[in-house]
Amino acid sequence: MRILFLHKFNFNNSWGGSASYLRALYLALTKMGHNVNVVSPNYPDKYGFTTCRLPFEMTLTFGPEKRPGETTLDELTTEQLESMAEQAAEIIAAREFLDTKPDLIIANHINLMALVAWRLSNRFDVPYRIISYGTDTQLLLKDRRYCHIFGTAARGAEKILSISGFVAKEIESTVGGRVEVLGGGVDLDLFYPLPSIPKVKNRLVFFGRFVTEKGLWTLLDAFSLQKSAAELELVGEGPLRGEIETFLSTSPLRGRVKLTDYVAPERLRDILVCSGLAVVPSTWQEPLGLVVLEAMACGLPVVASSVGGIPEMISDGVNGLLVPPGDSLALAAAIDSAAGDPLLYGRLLDGVGRTVIPSYDGLARKAIG
Repeated sequence: MRILFLHKFNFNNSWGGSASYLRALYLALTKMGHNVNVVSPNYPDKYGFTTCRLPFEMTLTFGPEKRPGETTLDELTTEQLESMAEQAAEIIAAREFLDTKPDLIIANHINLMALVAWRLSNRFDVPYRIISYGTDTQLLLKDRRYCHIFGTAARGAEKILSISGFVAKEIESTVGGRVEVLGGGVDLDLFYPLPSIPKVKNRLVFFGRFVTEKGLWTLLDAFSLQKSAAELELVGEGPLRGEIETFLSTSPLRGRVKLTDYVAPERLRDILVCSGLAVVPSTWQEPLGLVVLEAMACGLPVVASSVGGIPEMISDGVNGLLVPPGDSLALAAAIDSAAGDPLLYGRLLDGVGRTVIPSYDGLARKAIG
């Protein structure tokens, strides 16, 4: 099968979960023998799978917070969005439909790419599906204008595949359509436990984008309040990196907090298997939180905010602990409980061991099935 993925964001070191998801599906589908092409703003991308570049003169904001140099959809008129979709469809048609049209188009997000997929489908009679990751549904909930612009494209898709039940409900309450929960997955060839390496329960790890909605300031505040002599490693990149470095340079925490740049998945796995707890302190409605699954795949219990789709993966007190978002005291108490109570920590480890972690191979088959 020839499959065309449409993705409107850059693939770089600070990419979000939807890009990681796409990359994993790309690898799984390619391994199965499918011919997979990818459209994105940057070409070539660092992984070498982008085959066609989107004709966008701006960097569109990913997620709920605008970064320096980015443009939000709010700043663009309906006419501009329609024009961008039309230009993108023309460029993609000339590049990707020149010799053999694809058998299936998959658009990442109910946004401009859904509109592009709808246009290409109508023009070339190719079915399309949409994968919704929740950042798109947050926009649909925020402003009904987006429901009007992207709603017809969403309802015209064969399926809208959501990464969680939480996101599925948001789709149904905004644009509707034929919604199916695809769920989250992990590349189990990259993320897996190493039983020979003992867990150090007071060694904590956060990994992800350094942005406000990930709750990094809540985590640092909680870390200053918790009673156990824990160590914390923050792994990733993003606009808050400089502020956090400056804060730590004069903070009593500086000797206990380690900052690590973005690392390849293999190196991240090594960090995870040597840690004792993963912390996911998101302060926004995290649609899923792939980091939760990746941490548990490496055998780590997770202390996380009870937001969005995270409770679909963490059973409180079984394979992790859930706390209210933005509550530093509750987060500190949860860390102390997990790191300071050997019986509780043992139960959490056992619960993680019994948790079934979906693989991307299974999700890839479901996405095109």
